[in-house]
Amino acid sequence: MKPKKFFGQHFLHDQSVVEAIVAAAEISPRDIVLEIGPGNGVLTKRLVQEALRVVAVDIDREAIDTVSTMVAADNLELVLSDILSLTSIQRDDLVGDGYICVGNLPYNISSEVLNTFLTQRPKPLRCVFMLQREVADRLMATAGDMNRLALMVQLHARASRVIQVKPGAFFPPPEVQSTVVRFDLMMPEEQRERGIEDAQGVMDVAAVAFSSKRKQLVTTLVGYNGLKKETIARVLTQMGLPETARPQELSVDQWVELFMSL
Repeated sequence: MKPKKFFGQHFLHDQSVVEAIVAAAEISPRDIVLEIGPGNGVLTKRLVQEALRVVAVDIDREAIDTVSTMVAADNLELVLSDILSLTSIQRDDLVGDGYICVGNLPYNISSEVLNTFLTQRPKPLRCVFMLQREVADRLMATAGDMNRLALMVQLHARASRVIQVKPGAFFPPPEVQSTVVRFDLMMPEEQRERGIEDAQGVMDVAAVAFSSKRKQLVTTLVGYNGLKKETIARVLTQMGLPETARPQELSVDQWVELFMSL
């Protein structure tokens, strides 16, 4: 099967990376696994050996046919679809809550996939994704380098690097370095313990602020829900932050506190 540039396909062939992904996913014989983009089936072969059931979704008909031929397993279901076009109801019908999600993600849709699987139901227990290293570094950002992607991810999950992957692990080799990242989704109780009662509300405020991230919060948030500059400045001071604070300077916990205080 020849990789298609149109779909951003770079097929993983390094078995050591496959094993690292499988180990990080911690799949038990009771687990249902959703694989995004099985490609040539190299990872799929290992997943069906570990899981109760594997649902592999790919937009490419040739990929589906290839995996069907290469992986003969009764516990494999192949779905021809764009993963981002599946509704929450369709995903629930396929896997339900508490599944494990893995994938060698096309880099052009990685942010959308993260937003879908970390914030929308049905939610997985954990995800293990191959990402462009730049994206992996960005979503691990802390106060000083905070960004919308990192904030969204860290409001919903604990992210950890699994392995750095060189271009030679793929065919054809991509022009960028890659990183496998594990995401352990926080249960509602854990979010509440951290004071995260309304993650979407936090993101709504952040979206306004990060639209002009070089500007100070007292400037970008003026007018949001009727906020006045004096109110924003007072809240920042009460939080121990300077009135000149910019959106990238706040930690996740400070973003939560800011949202709750405004």
